[in-house]
Amino acid sequence: MDEVVPGRRVPVGLIVGLGAVAICMVAPVIAVHSYEQIQTAPTGRVATGATAALGVLFRSSARNLVRGAMMTTMRTTSRAASRRVARRAARALAGTFVRSQAFGGAVEGALAGTVTGMVALALSLAAVLWLAPVDESAAILGGTPVWVLAMVGVVPAAVHLAATAGAARLLGVGHTIVSAADGLLLQAYFTVAGSFLPLAYDVQLEGAVEARARVGLAGIGALLGLYGLAAGLAVATGLVLFQQLAAVAVVYAFVFSFPLPPLDGGHLFAWRWWAWLSVAVVVLGAFASGLPEVWYGVI
Repeated sequence: MDEVVPGRRVPVGLIVGLGAVAICMVAPVIAVHSYEQIQTAPTGRVATGATAALGVLFRSSARNLVRGAMMTTMRTTSRAASRRVARRAARALAGTFVRSQAFGGAVEGALAGTVTGMVALALSLAAVLWLAPVDESAAILGGTPVWVLAMVGVVPAAVHLAATAGAARLLGVGHTIVSAADGLLLQAYFTVAGSFLPLAYDVQLEGAVEARARVGLAGIGALLGLYGLAAGLAVATGLVLFQQLAAVAVVYAFVFSFPLPPLDGGHLFAWRWWAWLSVAVVVLGAFASGLPEVWYGVI
């Protein structure tokens, strides 16, 4: 009787997992593209805010898919079909979205996480401007070289990180700057889709709920303060560079105010929902009134 040589098994779980990732990542772009084909009105504040919301929800969902209840739900509902397939799909999703050996893990630490996140953000803004129609990018740049505006685009990140680090030290809250694979992947995804959203880094906080909320408030407050300062200087001096800094700062404030962990708004919401709502109203007002119309197409 001939000996049966076991062949290499088809990685069904891996295929299923990567297929699910592809669908989740591509479907929104297809939907947006289809909508653009039938609508004639120019991009407005509502559509711009919706794009930012989509990015933040993707960011949070990618993290929770592995770390929280979504992964548990996926495993439970697929158990009847095949526990083995579900387990392998989970590993595939984890390897695609978050820290894993396949992706070299997350970049952590004050220096490494900051540098990685800022480089990703600068490259993202430069690429979005390069991909945008010539008239749109020219209106945004206003004669400023792309590389200069890319550097301006990371100033809010530096201010935000400095504010949260200082507040965390004062309040005795542990903090870690992380540029994880999920954030970098989504930063690249929205960049290719022509949208600049600051998704490349996280500030992970450890401590009491109220203390973390105060740190989050300091981060959002610093971004709003930067926006106000830049907008005031833009009016006083007429310099395009300050107008650009104000626009980018208000985008950061809008994204980081969402009530999803580990964003600043998530820490506020976990402490007091009304505290988050009070801040969110201010941020939304600044975003709706302070973001120049020429930026709508790249957010």
